Amino acid sequence: MYESILAFFVAMTRQDPDVLAQITAFKGELCVADGQLRFTLAGLKQFLFADEPLTDQAFQQLLYGSYLNRDLAEQGGRVDVYDSEGDDSRGKRSPGKVADNWYCLVLLAENV
Repeated sequence: MYESILAFFVAMTRQDPDVLAQITAFKGELCVADGQLRFTLAGLKQFLFADEPLTDQAFQQLLYGSYLNRDLAEQGGRVDVYDSEGDDSRGKRSPGKVADNWYCLVLLAENV
């Protein structure tokens, strides 16, 4: 499952048109706004693993027990907490709780 998560984020760093089309059609808490991938943990889980019997707790452990940002940095990206500073687009200001936060994919300088 970790490989699927990493592959998704790597595809997004490369602006894969098929993945972008899937995101556009998705009706959950995962979107591209102002050219940036934004999502909640629930939205990411629903998008990637809708048909898998995976609890929210197991999904969070999968993410936080991994080296996602280290592995993703090798491919030019990093996941951060999204802080909108009053942004009204999808992807609202993060309240601080892990499950309620919005996150974003940040492209590292060498990939921009």
